[in-house]
Amino acid sequence: MYGAGAKKLQEMLSRIELSNGDTVNISDIWVINPMPANGLREGDLVAVDMTQGDVVAGPNGETLRKMVSETYHCSTAEEEDKYLRRFLAS
Repeated sequence: MYGAGAKKLQEMLSRIELSNGDTVNISDIWVINPMPANGLREGDLVAVDMTQGDVVAGPNGETLRKMVSETYHCSTAEEEDKYLRRFLAS
């Protein structure tokens, strides 16, 4: 929206539409993980090396698995695996 001004930008950032139709404010977004435009294929998800989730990646010694789990607010091991697999496949 080049040239529309600060007011238009503020308006746009207060109602960001997600792929499922929900809208959020930019202040509610913690992290952006790029995904392929056409989604992830099942084969890509199955081929993920889940041991990569045990790599220490956080500034305080957190594993990638822990960071993904906290970002997505996972409440079960199944959710954690799902989002870790998606993150690694992307």
